Amino acid sequence: MSKFKNDDIGEVVTIKLPKSVSNLQLPDPEVVDYWRLEEDRIFYLDREIDESTLSIQKNILYYNYVDQGVSVDKRKPIIIMIDSIGGQLTEAMSVAATIRLSKTPVYTVNIGEADSGAALILASGSKRFALPYSTALIHSGSGELVGTAEQVESQQKIYKKQVVQMREYMSICGVNKVALNRNKNKEWYMTVEDQIKYGVVDKMLEDFDEIL
Repeated sequence: MSKFKNDDIGEVVTIKLPKSVSNLQLPDPEVVDYWRLEEDRIFYLDREIDESTLSIQKNILYYNYVDQGVSVDKRKPIIIMIDSIGGQLTEAMSVAATIRLSKTPVYTVNIGEADSGAALILASGSKRFALPYSTALIHSGSGELVGTAEQVESQQKIYKKQVVQMREYMSICGVNKVALNRNKNKEWYMTVEDQIKYGVVDKMLEDFDEIL
């Protein structure tokens, strides 16, 4: 039994719902919120970067498809909220390259920390923001190499090339090249002020109306 108030007659009406309806389970509110955000083109990178991160890439491609025929200045931006310690470099490079190729604007926002590959993705946005007190880290990377001596040597060579490519790519995105080279062998941590100073982001976000 379910009770509803009929405002027209000022009475409470009792309705017996079919069993199939009365036992209906409502969806998890977190799932509903997730899809609501996705409909508004807002995505979170809030975990370690791995193959699952490519779902962001798929969504960028999808909205570029949806926006075909719409002038770039009239397209609704895609927003990526970042709080990640980084992860796999190949996937980070792939997402970053997709952001740069996207005709639909992609805004990136550092909401906590953007480390390693996450900093690369942050720097790739067409507009780039950081919340107060957020941090970023750029370094030479880390990883575990396994296999024969020859396999480890080959893996090490390709990884070193990827790290060089990452630095070159970040300089293309606007990150200060001199500072990148000066800190290439360091754990280079940046405050929000440093992120702005060295070109990782454009500005500190002070009002969400700037991106929504």
